[in-house]
Amino acid sequence: HETHGVEVKIAVWTERDQAPSARDAAARALECFIAALDAAIPQTPGAEASADAQEFPPDLITLGEWWREKSGGAYDPDALPLYRLWNEELARGRLPTSKELSQARNRNAPVDKRGYGIVAIGWAADASASPLSQAGFSNYLIAAGGCEVVSGARGGKPWRIAISDPSGSGFLAFGSPPPGASMRLYREDAPHRVEGIEGVAMLDPRTGRPAQELAVVVVFAPRAADAAALASAIAVLGAQIGLRLADSLPDMEAIAVDAQAHVRTSDDLAIVGRRLSWL
Repeated sequence: HETHGVEVKIAVWTERDQAPSARDAAARALECFIAALDAAIPQTPGAEASADAQEFPPDLITLGEWWREKSGGAYDPDALPLYRLWNEELARGRLPTSKELSQARNRNAPVDKRGYGIVAIGWAADASASPLSQAGFSNYLIAAGGCEVVSGARGGKPWRIAISDPSGSGFLAFGSPPPGASMRLYREDAPHRVEGIEGVAMLDPRTGRPAQELAVVVVFAPRAADAAALASAIAVLGAQIGLRLADSLPDMEAIAVDAQAHVRTSDDLAIVGRRLSWL
């Protein structure tokens, strides 16, 4: 399914006689994802709000503010005007001026017009896991916009995580999370997309300029929304400072890969040869 330009995949592994119940639970999970993202994605500028528009989720506002402070502004829900500016100017064949970037950085929007972007997608993916767990299904995958929520196992086999080579020539590392883990992860390894805006790499909200050090960031966290926010911050901060931030946070691990395929990990992960392990 696709909503707000985000492709959503929900898969459940269970016994054959439970397949109808699994399909029903997956359908409820998809409905939950769509409702959550509808509430979290800002209205198009100038568009008239629909009569049945939901109240903007206060816990997402709190989450965005927490990550803005924790990351020193490397993740910022007010960065949407910067992405719009870059895309408008690139379409005209020019780069934004310093003055235009400064104006865009200082254009604080109402909370229901902010660009929570990938964090909103992670937040919706987290919400959509509830119907599956409540129905008694523990082996499932929810994938949406770079966010993945995985639980249990796939057909009796542990989940397998692959870290992409930024050159596109394969994978740098493989591994499986601890047995039975319910895991949320986010991968930042493609041109950034926010509310239908494409074509600009990850921007540093503090300067308005592209962040260029890292090609791939993968974050593991208890919630997909947190994984997405931390991945955004690491992509902006760079490997050294970004992984230090990951190490300061409980139950969060991260992998950062630069354009030359140099791989660094947070303290409780290790890559030996091409094997990724949890320490």
